[in-house]
Amino acid sequence: MITRTPKYYDEFKCIASECKDNCCCGGWLIELDEATAEYYRTLEGEFGEKLKSSLMTDEDGDICFKLTDNRCPHLADNGLCSVCCELGEEHMGVVCKEFPRYTISFSNVTEKGIGLACEEAARIILSDDGFLLTESGECFESQQTDIAKDEQDWQIAEDFEEEEDTGWIEEMLSARNEIFAILSDRTKTVFQRMAEILQFSYDFQEQINGEDGGKRQSQEDFTEEFDVKGNFELLTDIFDNLELLNDKWQDVSVLIREKLFKGTDKEAFKDALHMSANDIGGRVFENLMNYFVFRYFMKAVWDYNPFDKIRFAVCSCIIIWEMFTAAQLKKGEALTDWDMIQLVKIFSRQVEYSEENVEAVCEEFLFGDDFDVDRLIAMVLV
Repeated sequence: MITRTPKYYDEFKCIASECKDNCCCGGWLIELDEATAEYYRTLEGEFGEKLKSSLMTDEDGDICFKLTDNRCPHLADNGLCSVCCELGEEHMGVVCKEFPRYTISFSNVTEKGIGLACEEAARIILSDDGFLLTESGECFESQQTDIAKDEQDWQIAEDFEEEEDTGWIEEMLSARNEIFAILSDRTKTVFQRMAEILQFSYDFQEQINGEDGGKRQSQEDFTEEFDVKGNFELLTDIFDNLELLNDKWQDVSVLIREKLFKGTDKEAFKDALHMSANDIGGRVFENLMNYFVFRYFMKAVWDYNPFDKIRFAVCSCIIIWEMFTAAQLKKGEALTDWDMIQLVKIFSRQVEYSEENVEAVCEEFLFGDDFDVDRLIAMVLV
């Protein structure tokens, strides 16, 4: 088995009571694995009775903790988990132990990372000084020169049992390595790199489909053909139409529309985006792209749609760019690192932590014509 993580994976440690926005009070139903729930049912005494009385079965048949004022009932006043304090971390549910970690397994490979929905994980990801993967176990020959080796302890949270074509997986890994290489080329702006990745992944998809994508037009030839501001607003509409998981998303959406779209002409819109991009710097967007590519690209192993995974990555960065820009306009000065952490956390909790929301965005790309490769390139090169 090959195990692979970003090099910053082991930097993450839950900061518990120091967290400013504890994930235990985010309004999410906290799902329990059956083994943990059964163990809780065997406990006696006051704490055992409290645990058992807090269990419920949701509409999907999953066992969860009943929330109290949108908080886990076992979050103590000091910000610590009473289950962890009373029983030890080994008796916490899998979701509680793993969050904000995520896992994807394919063939003899397991990849694991940390997600943007946690402020400490977001801090680590946004401040990364250069994306690198660490790996242990026997690996494909084509990967050995590209991935640093390191021993990691793994717990596989999910396992995909479909039969897979090893040659196809190697092809996907090779394509992803090329994407990571493009992202690391800092002789170009990060938005030029996004455009190049869109072109590369589009051509890769065309090869998979048995078509010839060919070379796209130059920026000067096609960007003026599109209503770029209108496309930004249309993309915002798509994300706004997702199931609402985070009330803070509504506030940010209103702010984006007021600051970027309402009463602004095309030039003012572009100027605002350029201002925030210059103040934030390319490294943040580079780190976000590396994160989204690592987390989602290899899921195309099963659906053969790598271009949609890249469109999701790029469009997620575009929405976050809008969030940064609107927040900076409201603040009247450049955003701090803490400001950006809070915004990407809002995005992640609204979009990434619902498989249905992620799929809804990708379906818009798969079945719609509004965000083809040319339009997206025009948007990142606005």
